[in-house]
Amino acid sequence: MHHRFTDADREFIEGLDMFFLATVGDHGQPTCSYKGGDPGFVTVVDESTLAFPNYDGNGMYLSMGNINQTGRVGLLFVDFQRQRRMRVEGVAELAPGHVLLEKHVEAQFMVLVRADWKRADWARDVLPAGDPAREPGA
Repeated sequence: MHHRFTDADREFIEGLDMFFLATVGDHGQPTCSYKGGDPGFVTVVDESTLAFPNYDGNGMYLSMGNINQTGRVGLLFVDFQRQRRMRVEGVAELAPGHVLLEKHVEAQFMVLVRADWKRADWARDVLPAGDPAREPGA
């Protein structure tokens, strides 16, 4: 567990062609969906931010509607061949007109995810003493 994306994380994430996206709406109803594309469709923007394009899948917008309502997301990246996985929890926002949209033909908008591992309540007790994220509201 760490608090920023490393070069190895970037290589892992950008080398995959899919991930699972979990979201929750403002009434507490969770949903999980598959998101896929060519390797590299998820971009590590900086040490704490990911971006991925949204395409109209089934037209229901469950995940994107939940992001619009609460912003809370969990992403699960899995490399089934090498048996590796990575979980990312954070806050997402819909980003129409984002510069990365140019790379994704027919995408409707980009989704930006700010990783927030250390700030999750479940993670605070495993952080080292003195880490500012141990304090609620940090």
